[in-house]
Amino acid sequence: MIRPAEGGVTLCGVTPSSIDDLLAITGGHPLIRSVHPARRGTAWRADGAVAFLDLNRDRATIKRVVGLGTPAAVAGLLTGLRDELPSGVHVNVPRGTPLPLADPSDWRYRVAYEVPPVQPAEDLVDWYDDGDAITDLLKLTTSDWSVWPGDGRARRWAAVRGEADGLLACLADTTSATEVGQVAAIAVHPDARRRALGASITVWAMRRLFEEGCDGVGLGVYEGNTAAMRLYDRLGFDDEARTSGRLPA
Repeated sequence: MIRPAEGGVTLCGVTPSSIDDLLAITGGHPLIRSVHPARRGTAWRADGAVAFLDLNRDRATIKRVVGLGTPAAVAGLLTGLRDELPSGVHVNVPRGTPLPLADPSDWRYRVAYEVPPVQPAEDLVDWYDDGDAITDLLKLTTSDWSVWPGDGRARRWAAVRGEADGLLACLADTTSATEVGQVAAIAVHPDARRRALGASITVWAMRRLFEEGCDGVGLGVYEGNTAAMRLYDRLGFDDEARTSGRLPA
């Protein structure tokens, strides 16, 4: 049943559901399939929207609530769930969802389902485990990375090393599910730009993930990163506008 709500948000009749139902309703959305099955928590559906809990590694606490569907329907669904969600919970919703989020951040979810053509510097890429060197490179580029060595979010790192063993590029493999891989923290040394290293390390990692059984590879890009957007457009990534933030108390 649908009824009007304050602020123009439509409250949808919320129905407890299952992850299998959500996968069927959304056609196997990659934001669901990129989460390890054991960390896909409670799920709900409503007219025009679905939502599920993405759990932390302890599988007992909530990492985020992911909403999929039309912005108005997702807002109605999450509004209807407010009594079931902890105060200040982090949410990941379609861009334009009319919710009063605290600390909102606009970004784009990019997913590719095929490996792009071979890039010119792929032969320079390999897996790499020197966390200090990776941290130095990340700090040299920006401090606003979602993944850092030692924080437990990456299962491994890839890198391009220079002639004197300095790092020219790095990438975090944050994959947790066997279905849709995930990469992040793709950084290139300022002195090594315009050498196709960003494209090369990305495609190299994608190639490995597809070889390991993934049928897609996703990543997140902050809205203002136009150079990265152009790169992922060229590499054939789909594009979905999202917003993250916290539901206020």
